[in-house]
Amino acid sequence: MELEYSFLADAIEVVAPSGRFFVFNGGVEAVSCPGFPALLPSLAYIGKIRIPPAERDIAHNAQLSCLRPNGEPLVPLMANNFDARTLTVPRDRPAHHLLVVNYRQIQLYEYGEHRFVLTCDGEELGSVSFFVDPMPDVQVPHVAPGAEHA
Repeated sequence: MELEYSFLADAIEVVAPSGRFFVFNGGVEAVSCPGFPALLPSLAYIGKIRIPPAERDIAHNAQLSCLRPNGEPLVPLMANNFDARTLTVPRDRPAHHLLVVNYRQIQLYEYGEHRFVLTCDGEELGSVSFFVDPMPDVQVPHVAPGAEHA
């Protein structure tokens, strides 16, 4: 089994049963916040797992964790059991399982790298990270009274 891809977005909507999806503001790699604690309004994870024909005869357990820079969980562990025997792809071809999780109101506690890790049947398949950065200083230029008409 292998992870074909994973990425982060603001939100992801799956169209069942085709497995196609809509991504809203995909490619999240960093977010900025002024201080802590802070709320991240929305964040979505998508991962596509490739299941070879030899591994289609059993049920599988995927788990998604998100770790803070200190290694502690950022959100609760997400478990997803799926049965590859029920997939409608011909048995001699690889099948795929799409894992999509939309999070709302994630509480952030520190700056640095936050990492989503996908495992399946106890084996790590891959990870994707986002960074929490300080808000850039916004400097408003000072205009002297009357100078705006000069």
